[in-house]
Amino acid sequence: MSRRRIALGYAGFGLFALAAIAAGLWWGAARLDAAPPGTPEGEWIRRIVWELRAPRVLTAFWAGAALGLAGAALQALFQNVLAEPYTLGVSSGAAFGAALFFALGGASGLGAGGTALAGAAAALFLVQLLVRLSRRPSAEGLILAGAAVNAFFGALVSLLMVFAGEELRAIVYWLFGSVAGRSWPTVLGLGGLVAAGFVGLYAERRRLDALLFGETAALAVGVDVVTLRRRVAFLASALAAGVVAAAGVIGFVGLVAPHVVRRFGAPMHRHLLPLAALFGGGWLVAADLIARWALAPRELPLGVVTALVGAPLFAWLLVRREALSGDDRDAR
Repeated sequence: MSRRRIALGYAGFGLFALAAIAAGLWWGAARLDAAPPGTPEGEWIRRIVWELRAPRVLTAFWAGAALGLAGAALQALFQNVLAEPYTLGVSSGAAFGAALFFALGGASGLGAGGTALAGAAAALFLVQLLVRLSRRPSAEGLILAGAAVNAFFGALVSLLMVFAGEELRAIVYWLFGSVAGRSWPTVLGLGGLVAAGFVGLYAERRRLDALLFGETAALAVGVDVVTLRRRVAFLASALAAGVVAAAGVIGFVGLVAPHVVRRFGAPMHRHLLPLAALFGGGWLVAADLIARWALAPRELPLGVVTALVGAPLFAWLLVRREALSGDDRDAR
């Protein structure tokens, strides 16, 4: 990429994110210029923007950035553009961990994050194990493994819901995805996780670039592939688990964000990682705006909005990949 194109990419995706955040802070059910009688306008704006909208908007931004980073990392890890936390079952594993925590009577967000991380790591381990055991081509095997792991953890969550009592509402809440009612501790915690995840993944950017050309090529240039896979898998799982703990199950952001950035012309991780985080964050803030306004005064689940965009893209990428594979077989 030329320097001019790189600068345009950062400026464009950055402005998109800033515009989405500004819109999220400005628009809402309560008008900023319509303070109730007896309430100073400055106090009214502070309450609405600082206490209600800002934590919600920033939680959405950090969640989208985390999913964008996790998607880019998993796609490099599996060398497959269809990989992302939702399609691989990582988000479902994290949801089971969080749901189990609530079903056992837990109420702490930190505790839910820990069990979500354990569930996400278990799901990713199962996917890798199934891919290795499968005799199918890697792309097809990865999709089937992700579907199987998704179904398995989805069944476990359903089983928890059958036996859950008062905790049922909390479990259902995590399944649909939402950033409503978030607080500043959630924003700071998720923001810190995203910062740590970004630093960890960015430090591996050159080795991730080498892995794009296959394990043999990566080994040839001195990359410890086993260690790299473990580090990337842990960081991607932690990011996905943090999102589930903070906002529930939100799918396809990790698919859409890296794909859009690559279409712009930034396949190498030096720029792919920060741009995917920027676009993912801005896109999820915009999706939350849609969720708020589409059926106002009722709200759509955030995961529904992202799936309406991401699922068709996933289908298109799958069909396109199969078509290209068919052309290669015909050529041989």
